[in-house]
Amino acid sequence: MKWYIKMMFDEKRKSSKKQVKLSPSETPNEKVRIRDPRIFINHILPLRYLAAIITLFGTFSAYANDDANKTSDTTKVEEVDILKGFTIGADLVYSHSEAKHNEFVSEYSCPNEGVRTRGKSIPGEIQHERCNIDPSLNIGYSHLYNNWYIGATGEISLGSGNKKNSGFHSDKEAGNATANTKISGFSGGIKIKGGYYLRDLKSVAYGIAGIKWKNIHLRFDVNDVSGSKACLRRPSFALGVGLEKPIGKNLSVSAEWEHTWRNSRDRSSVGNANATGSLHTKQRLSEHDFKIGMKYYI
Repeated sequence: MKWYIKMMFDEKRKSSKKQVKLSPSETPNEKVRIRDPRIFINHILPLRYLAAIITLFGTFSAYANDDANKTSDTTKVEEVDILKGFTIGADLVYSHSEAKHNEFVSEYSCPNEGVRTRGKSIPGEIQHERCNIDPSLNIGYSHLYNNWYIGATGEISLGSGNKKNSGFHSDKEAGNATANTKISGFSGGIKIKGGYYLRDLKSVAYGIAGIKWKNIHLRFDVNDVSGSKACLRRPSFALGVGLEKPIGKNLSVSAEWEHTWRNSRDRSSVGNANATGSLHTKQRLSEHDFKIGMKYYI
């Protein structure tokens, strides 16, 4: 009997200890975690609102920047794309040309008069200047890549010739030789251009390099017999600078300066039934061109 009572008492005591562990109200000094989902939600919601506001502001800022970039790109396209493609144009050219002939060597033979020379040097110089305003036509192609500009142009100048009789008169032994020159206004050239697009000026600044043909005739006369016209056929070298600015849809204006030069030799000859002769001379050409023109982009 005693054993049964003791066992029942121990069971009640164990049950009370379990209740103490599970009941937080009977242990006020012990720290207990409260896992209430409402507290978690109350802490998280403000952070979600803040994140949503930041995301919305960032999206709006990105859209505004993208719109500004598109506007800038559109402006860039409107300004720069005009300067791309094939072109046709016209220029008004002020040209100053200077040609010099010297180091004359005459070869003349006239059996009837008993005159015969071989390599007779004749002192003297022919200097010829031409200043004129001529129209010019051109066709070309240009391209811009990251504001770097490159182009090529072929051109023809339609100026008239300018003749000036400024020569020498040799002694009878050299055959009474005279000479004169003529500078033609007609010329042609092929050039390449390279430069950079200046945003502040909204223009392209570029350099010019190429070759140019310009006719300069030399005529040799002996004993009142007119000789043939010798034409220098070697090209001139051309270097220059220019500036081109768009002024409207497919249109631009340009201003250029070029310098061309060449050194070569001419030969003119004369002959008839009684006499033959020839004249060899060294020629120097220097030319400065100032151009103002307009181009249309096809």
